[in-house]
Amino acid sequence: MAEHTKRVKRYRLFANSFWIFGPLFVVGAVLTRSQSALGRVVNSSGFLPVALAVSLLGALSGAAWVRFRWGLVLCPRCGKPFYGGGGLLIDASCASCHLRLS
Repeated sequence: MAEHTKRVKRYRLFANSFWIFGPLFVVGAVLTRSQSALGRVVNSSGFLPVALAVSLLGALSGAAWVRFRWGLVLCPRCGKPFYGGGGLLIDASCASCHLRLS
């Protein structure tokens, strides 16, 4: 159970980082596809691999956030969906049994 708890804790941290990687994902996607002067500089420089990596992290953290919101991530103690609704960030405690991951 301890390993599963650590995994859910790391997954929650990654899902909450969506609010950092999400806007960077949008900026990277716009800049790499842009035909403006700034877009050409980004595409011709070494920034392109960084923009693609941040875009990938943004998409993956968004998918992790959606998995929590849809109830696909289960609590290690009670087996019910970990996220109980509410705000934009995933809370550190289970909605059912109140297991705290911090």
